[in-house]
Amino acid sequence: MLPVVRNMSKADRREYVINLLRNATTAAQHQVRQYLETEQGAGRAKFKRQLWINNVLAFEATPAVIETVARMTNVMYVNLDRIERKEEVEDGRVSEAASSSLGQGGAPTASLLKINADDAWAKGHTGAGVLVAIVDSGINYNHPDLVNNRWTNPDEINGNGIDDDGNGYIDDFCGWDFGGDDNDPIDTSVGSHGTAVAGLVCGDGTSGTATGVAPDATYIVLKIAGATESEWWEAYQYAVMEGADVVDSSYSKKWPGQPDYNSFRDATDSELAAGVIHANSIGNQGTGSAGSHPIPFNVSTPGNCPPPWMHPDQGAAVGTNSHISAVMGCGNLNATSNFETIDPGSGVGPAAWGQCDADLTLGGTYPLPFTPHNDYPVAATCGGMGGLIKPDVCAPGAGTTSTGNSYLTGGSAYTGFGGTSAATPHLGGLMCLVLSAAPHLNPEQVCQIIQTTAVQTTSDPSAAKDNNYGAGRIDCLGAVSAAETAGNGVRRLLITEVSSGNPDYAEITNFTTSAIDLTGWTFVWKDGSTQSSGLGTTVIEPGQTIGLVECGAVCSLNLPAPLVEISLSFSIGSASGDFAAAIVDPNGFVVDEVHVAAIGGAYAEGSLGGIFRGEVTRDGTYSTATSGCIERIWGLDSDGGLDWTDQVDTSPGLENRSSGPRGADTAAVNSLIKINEIDDAPDYIELYNSGPSEICLPFPPVCIPLYTNLKNWFLVVGDELGAQSRTITRPFSSDTYLQGGSYLILGDGATPPAEMPAGTTYIDVSANLPFSSAREFSVVLYDHLGRVVDAMRTTLPDRNLVYNHPRMPTHWNDFTGSAMRTLSGDGCVGRDSASTDLGNGADWRPVSVRTMGSANSGFVAGLSSNGDVLDVRGNEGGFPGDGATVIINGGASAAGWSYGQMWSGGHLFGGGPFIGLGADAPQNWLNLLGAPPFFGSLDADGSARYDFMPSSVPPGFQLDVLFYITNGVSIRISSIVEFDT
Repeated sequence: MLPVVRNMSKADRREYVINLLRNATTAAQHQVRQYLETEQGAGRAKFKRQLWINNVLAFEATPAVIETVARMTNVMYVNLDRIERKEEVEDGRVSEAASSSLGQGGAPTASLLKINADDAWAKGHTGAGVLVAIVDSGINYNHPDLVNNRWTNPDEINGNGIDDDGNGYIDDFCGWDFGGDDNDPIDTSVGSHGTAVAGLVCGDGTSGTATGVAPDATYIVLKIAGATESEWWEAYQYAVMEGADVVDSSYSKKWPGQPDYNSFRDATDSELAAGVIHANSIGNQGTGSAGSHPIPFNVSTPGNCPPPWMHPDQGAAVGTNSHISAVMGCGNLNATSNFETIDPGSGVGPAAWGQCDADLTLGGTYPLPFTPHNDYPVAATCGGMGGLIKPDVCAPGAGTTSTGNSYLTGGSAYTGFGGTSAATPHLGGLMCLVLSAAPHLNPEQVCQIIQTTAVQTTSDPSAAKDNNYGAGRIDCLGAVSAAETAGNGVRRLLITEVSSGNPDYAEITNFTTSAIDLTGWTFVWKDGSTQSSGLGTTVIEPGQTIGLVECGAVCSLNLPAPLVEISLSFSIGSASGDFAAAIVDPNGFVVDEVHVAAIGGAYAEGSLGGIFRGEVTRDGTYSTATSGCIERIWGLDSDGGLDWTDQVDTSPGLENRSSGPRGADTAAVNSLIKINEIDDAPDYIELYNSGPSEICLPFPPVCIPLYTNLKNWFLVVGDELGAQSRTITRPFSSDTYLQGGSYLILGDGATPPAEMPAGTTYIDVSANLPFSSAREFSVVLYDHLGRVVDAMRTTLPDRNLVYNHPRMPTHWNDFTGSAMRTLSGDGCVGRDSASTDLGNGADWRPVSVRTMGSANSGFVAGLSSNGDVLDVRGNEGGFPGDGATVIINGGASAAGWSYGQMWSGGHLFGGGPFIGLGADAPQNWLNLLGAPPFFGSLDADGSARYDFMPSSVPPGFQLDVLFYITNGVSIRISSIVEFDT
């Protein structure tokens, strides 16, 4: 599911996952539900709850009914739904010695100062706008430090006895008590575990001491004291359903209680799919109680579930299932060491995920299956890979101060707290801070930021992630600074080219609008081992490219002035093997990363800490054993292999050619949305969702509407002649749903098309479509990650050339040829039919009767499409001899034809540019039609890209160029292209 939802907006991701899981669970449990309903009518069973978060059904029944259910073919297993004593599930005790005296006027505690929470607040990040579900013993939500942050269900009228919002819970005004099955999850007891947890997450300091890491976060109260395992999972489900960004829980199940590891993992997998990140305690049964809580099951569940992002130090998982979930487990640093040393009771990794390890540890057969989660075995006899490193990070725990309930009987509003129960809400609060700094981040990115900005303690100075301290102690300032970097455009400092062998170099380009000081930045390289080099004190200006040079025998690329070179302190490695490269900011955040496969092989180096998807593929035709170059398609930045191409030639300091085959992305691009019709006078663009309008399930019979959310998608619209203007249009700043089979119109003013049917969505883009009447134009649609979804381009009827700006962020083969348009009239063009998608001009026809909002019709008779036009793109590198990029496209009928060029200096002699006139007579053309050499052959689509590099022609020399294709019998010739060096 993750590859499908990872690139959706938060709201769309959550809704999609909930609907999918809910309907899949209903269908899967249909037979069991029918049987239990019959038995319930006979008094032999009682239905309790249906959970879509992990496909569990809870019920009470006679032994005979239970046995019948267990024998059903679609039931994996039946397990006792246990309730354990709170002492067994709570991972800390209230009223331990506090680490500092109580503050005055909201002063922060020692634990908050240790993790730099106050410095994060000074940057304006306090958790505001973030919703955290606290799954614990209940909370005194009337505590002075907590009353202002309590979530109130906006869709529920408390006290009317009605389930107003239809979520299955009557009068759930601030959460739910799952153990008591009622709507009041309060806990006013002295020693309230949940109240202390909440105080560390978001206590606001009203009573005099700031205890909360995220004092402006809003919390949902989900009480699981006295609850069964399935009621814990129901609490997680409620959090997802009500829109929580973060789940924080200091309740966990331990090995001696034989927890249902598989179902906890399924639930946390679903949390991640829905876009939720989860902080959980890992128990206090560390080295001091390892006998009854043996490694690799010492870390309790769900804190032992995999994190959303895998640290580079984590070994590879086994199998093909998803190997990540929502959970970050947190270790406990004690106050006696000034929070520098892990407490002896803190849970110890590695954690095992595998039936073999469970059976081996138990010395028998573990009563519950791990299938399909057999991905992190530990024991060598189990195919051990070292297991899963846990904890993920550590935080202050033992000896901390938080909110307590003694004030109700005349005592203090604060209390001491400890254990991983106290460490975990520090982590949960940090998650809130990160999301308040960059709300768009997904769980994978939040987890990456927290782990990569964690600091090493004096007791554990190693930078490696380990099974005691995890990646290190959390650092609020470093994390929110990295989140700012991730959210404010500095991520647009990109690697744009890498050459490994003849010459060895990398190239970085600043695509932002501000200068970036590279002091403290590093370039990281990995091909078997990892090396890094600082980037000095260089300032890279907006639009500037800098070369990173291996300083060996040749220590210069001789980049065209005024480009800058920085010498690396290591040697860039193998030309034919796989490798990774990354740029890392001073906070340790990976700003850009690329993964490159070995020639003819696959990528296996792992991550350098970024979120790169897929790989740049190399087939040996382009990169060779002695040199290998990859280039970013200019301007693309989707963190995936589709941004990159394999290359023959290098172009350090010059505009990328991007002529080779593209890389791969593990997440599919939504290709259902089409640019369907365009009018340039007045200016309208019509989008169409070519997918189905709904999906229908048989059990029970239900149909679900299918939508695509266009939030943060954008278009680049270009006028292709004259100034070659480019306008980025961002009309989808909020959730914008387009159902399958439906249309959406963008217009350059307040007035929609007159023929647009009622109910069609119309968006005014406020004079932001730069079309010019009787001119060529292009439109490219990108998803929210910047990946090309659809593209089109027009040309005039009297031309067989297409002038296209080379820096439009597309691969040359995203659209070839052009859509024919008329010289007169309003220049309306439309897709030939909704199912036509050849990716070239043959998809389109000129339109005489516009039909915005409905199927295209009224095409102009007698005008054919331009699927076979020759496409010329001029470079704008700005350096002598930079040349031109030529897209030669003859259509599928020309597959395998040869292509070449002729050129003449006719302009120097004042004769041309027309063949047969004066100095442009045929004898003046070099490489006459019948005289090879040709430059290559067209591919299976009848296309090729040719980089015309007249390096021997001096600057200022004017050429006339013809391009042609031939099969030895027929020949097609382009119009003359004027080229000025």
